[in-house]
Amino acid sequence: MCWLAGPDGTESAYPQDKLTGSFTTSTTSLYIPLSNFDDVFPFILSNLIGDELDALIHPLFGCNFADHEKWSLHLGDKYVPNNMYGISSSGDYPYSTPSSLDPLGNGTGYPNLDPSYWEDVNSASNYAVFILFNEESEASTQAWNTFKDEFDAEFENIGYYVTFEGDYLNSYKTNSNCPFLAALSWYQVDSWSFSHTVMSWIMTGGPSYNFEGEIDMEDGISVVVAPFFSNQGYMSWHNSVYYQSMFFGYKQWPFNMYPLYEATSSVTTKTSTVTSVETAVEGINTEPLFDMKKLTKKMDGEKVVDASKVDSSRTSDYYITLFSAPNNQWQQDALEDIVSSFSREFRTMRGKCEGVEMDDLPSFSNNKICMGNESSKPYYDSNEVYTTSYASIYVPNDSITTVLPFIMSQTSPYGTFGYEVDVEITPLPSSSTETASTNTFKKGIVWRKNLDAIDS
Repeated sequence: MCWLAGPDGTESAYPQDKLTGSFTTSTTSLYIPLSNFDDVFPFILSNLIGDELDALIHPLFGCNFADHEKWSLHLGDKYVPNNMYGISSSGDYPYSTPSSLDPLGNGTGYPNLDPSYWEDVNSASNYAVFILFNEESEASTQAWNTFKDEFDAEFENIGYYVTFEGDYLNSYKTNSNCPFLAALSWYQVDSWSFSHTVMSWIMTGGPSYNFEGEIDMEDGISVVVAPFFSNQGYMSWHNSVYYQSMFFGYKQWPFNMYPLYEATSSVTTKTSTVTSVETAVEGINTEPLFDMKKLTKKMDGEKVVDASKVDSSRTSDYYITLFSAPNNQWQQDALEDIVSSFSREFRTMRGKCEGVEMDDLPSFSNNKICMGNESSKPYYDSNEVYTTSYASIYVPNDSITTVLPFIMSQTSPYGTFGYEVDVEITPLPSSSTETASTNTFKKGIVWRKNLDAIDS
């Protein structure tokens, strides 16, 4: 058993600077022979891993990509991603574009949708709001009931475009096309209502229960939001849920991967039309769980939001942060492309709000979209809250309806730039402490923050 080190006998303080490195954050590595594993593994579990440290344990079969990505064990409070670019390079992958094994790229083996689905990325027709909970936990079930009661009371009678679509308490057990592996309820909300009020109500304490209370992960609820567009079909909806959805709350529930492979309708891909084969599983319903075309049509022209009845205390401005691993060249390129595209699409100059405090953003920007701080290596600065590459954008409430679908679709591997970028959306006014709290919508990897910078 021995510590691993670089050529000079020590490990780099910033291994995430190296494009061909395996890791995206600071690391200390240890080689453990099989003869020592039974002693070392329990020690790591009981003494090292917790709120402050994470671990990745992987075998040495000879393929660096598979060892790190496919056969590894992640331990700790946060999932720390591998450097997909680095482990591909060190695994002798010879091409300049991501492989089909890269879960962040658009060649993941799922149907590669026709680009016309994203032609109008600034006009999501509606949003699906899923409330996920653990029905075997009394506390989680109570949190679910509380959320539903208060959500219904808040939005049912003031002209919002909100419809309750049903409770699906056992569908993840009985329907193979349920995209989630949890009990759930869901609502359909029009784009204006969701982005202007519903999203901020969820994040800023609309529910009476406290997401930061003393509740275990499995005893809370999660809110998952996915956009859909009027030209999307059944199969593209499942891709939308998987690749574009944001989550809020305690647990980032795993998805059911089956609907991404199998469906009951044909799917137009970039290269061909593929008709999926229905798989008969005894006792399992394979009918579509959500008929999105029918639901979209049902909401058309039903009613118009009465803006005069909107509670202004339920509206927020937003601080959007886009993240990339510092040494994943594919993700770095996607982040740069998205930020540049955003600047052109919304006619705003990059860096205009750089260095401006969150509370000062509305007045500084004259309540206009304003692009703020960007950093490729924030971990060099002990005062930086973020620990990985990022770019930030201030979005006033009046602009969030068009900005949100752009962010959700273009940070997807099925967006224009072909690689996933991580997202965090924080309601304003806020503080640096709240920025690090659970009161944010997230998409993709949840990166650790520099708690010392937050507390100082």
